[in-house]
Amino acid sequence: MNEEQMKQLLDMFDKRLDDKLKARDEEAKKAAEEAAKKAEEEKKKQELENDKLKAAEEKVKKEKEAKAAAEAEKKIYLEAFKYNSTLKQFVEDNKDFLPENLGAIIDALQTKQYTGDVEKANELKRAVIEQYIKKQENLDNLPDSLKAKAEAFAEFTTQEKLNRAADFYDIVETGIHTAKNIKKVEAMEKGGGNPGDGSKTANQEYEEKMLQFSKEALAPGSTNNGDGK
Repeated sequence: MNEEQMKQLLDMFDKRLDDKLKARDEEAKKAAEEAAKKAEEEKKKQELENDKLKAAEEKVKKEKEAKAAAEAEKKIYLEAFKYNSTLKQFVEDNKDFLPENLGAIIDALQTKQYTGDVEKANELKRAVIEQYIKKQENLDNLPDSLKAKAEAFAEFTTQEKLNRAADFYDIVETGIHTAKNIKKVEAMEKGGGNPGDGSKTANQEYEEKMLQFSKEALAPGSTNNGDGK
C-alpha cells in the first residue's frame, strides 16, 4: 500500500469517525431537547394542577364565607324578630326602671312601616336608649365605662344611633340590672336582712358588693341576659 492509498484510508476512517461523532452529538442534542420539552410539559401540567387546586380551595373558601355570612344574617334577623316580639313585655316587666312615656313612644313606632325586623329593632332600640339615658337616675346606676358610652351615644346623629343601637343597648340592660340589685339591697336593709353588722359602713360595703356583682354578671362573656332575673 503506497502513501496515497494510506492517506485515502486514513481519510475514510476520519470521515467515519466524524460521522459517528456527529451522529452521537445529534442524538444527544435530540435527547436533551426531548427532555427539555418533557420537563416543560410536566411543568405546565403541574401549574395546571396547582391552578385547579387553588380554584377548588378558593371555591371552598367562598362557600364557607357565604355560609358564615348567611348564618350571621340569619342570627341578626332572629335576634331582631325576638326583640321586636318581646319588647312590650320587657317594658312591662321593667316599668319601674324605665321612663313612663316609653310605652307610648314604642306604640307609636310600632305603627311605622319598616323594610324588615332588623330596621324595626334598630329603631326601637334607639328610642329605648334615648329615653333611658335622659333620666339622671338611670345614668347614676351605670358603671363609669357605660356612663361614657351613654354620653357618646347622646352625641350621635340619628342615623348613627340607628346603625349602632345594638352595640349600645347594654346601657339599658346593665342599668336596669344594677337598679334591680340596688332595690334588693334597699329592701333587705329595710327588712333587717342585711348580712352586715347594721352599721353604715357595713351597709355601704354590702351595696358595693352587689353593684360589683351586677357589673360582673353583665360583663362580656357572662351568661346573664341582662334582664335582672
